[in-house]
Amino acid sequence: MVAAWPAPALVISYELLMLIVRRSAPEPAVPQPIPEPPAALNGHGHKAAELFAADLAAGTVPGIRRIRSALNVGQPKAQQVREYLTDLVSSGQVPRN
Repeated sequence: MVAAWPAPALVISYELLMLIVRRSAPEPAVPQPIPEPPAALNGHGHKAAELFAADLAAGTVPGIRRIRSALNVGQPKAQQVREYLTDLVSSGQVPRN
């Protein structure tokens, strides 16, 4: 009896390991809807998403200065656009060209 305990111990430890591996498998990702830009952006959200599509696809959000110069908007509007672009990147669904 004492000499036979390694085999059942190996089987039990293997099954416990497999139980842990199965439970730690990631859940399939549920796609999140692309957030709509706020109405206050007056179309600048979509335009910014098109202009900076390459940056957004790389997972980066352009700075406020770059947004201001590309869209010809002021600081508050550029901050709102940047927040919208950050939401796009965090949702993981960046619009493609």
